[in-house]
Amino acid sequence: MRRKFWLSSSAMAVALFTVSPQVALASDAAANSPTAPTAPAAIPASILKDTAPVLPYPKTETGTVVDEQFGVKVADPYRWLEDDVRVNPKVANWVATQNAVSNAYLKSLPGKDILA
Repeated sequence: MRRKFWLSSSAMAVALFTVSPQVALASDAAANSPTAPTAPAAIPASILKDTAPVLPYPKTETGTVVDEQFGVKVADPYRWLEDDVRVNPKVANWVATQNAVSNAYLKSLPGKDILA
């Protein structure tokens, strides 16, 4: 018997893969053996904090939209971002500001010149 799993994003299925139970059982047994390799130690948060870039993302405005779905109230504070950038200048400005942050970071990355 094979088990099928779907990996999906909010918009579409990304991948379908199949796992054989025999393979899963064999890998479980190997992981539990006394000679199985151990996982590397976790990287301390202090090291990651010092090396991770701090990007100056602008604050994003939130709205007060609340929909009712099947009797449950669901807040949608970023609904205004669903507007078309060609129609809503506020959304166009938000996208341009986000792109400026992203482009500044991408320009700072080494090695991209070989991709040009």
